[in-house]
Amino acid sequence: MDFEEHLDANTEEQVTVSNVIYMTPYHVNDANICEQINNGVCAALSIEIQLWGNGPAVVFRDGQRYDVTWQRIGRNDQLTFTDAQGNPFPLQIGQSWVQVVPELSRQCCRSSAPRPGGGLPGFC
Repeated sequence: MDFEEHLDANTEEQVTVSNVIYMTPYHVNDANICEQINNGVCAALSIEIQLWGNGPAVVFRDGQRYDVTWQRIGRNDQLTFTDAQGNPFPLQIGQSWVQVVPELSRQCCRSSAPRPGGGLPGFC
């Protein structure tokens, strides 16, 4: 999948988006949901992605990278973004791709060095 075109299955046109959003909310084990049981013992808990509160995010839009903060006070509230001064950060009109990854990946996304083996700097 690296550097291969992603094509729409209906139109066979390359998929494009106006915004790419890279977010790192907390991922925690949910002891209430067991995903895999081996010999009657829970071997793998479900992961709860805690997409409420706030945290760092990166928005790629108009050929630029923007470090922003995502915010969602309650579980039923809309997700919003703000810049470093706390002003609302507008997304470009159109489709958005949201990548939600565990918090451990934050350092990789903040790096300006090329990835080992190639790849874009500042993007994991």
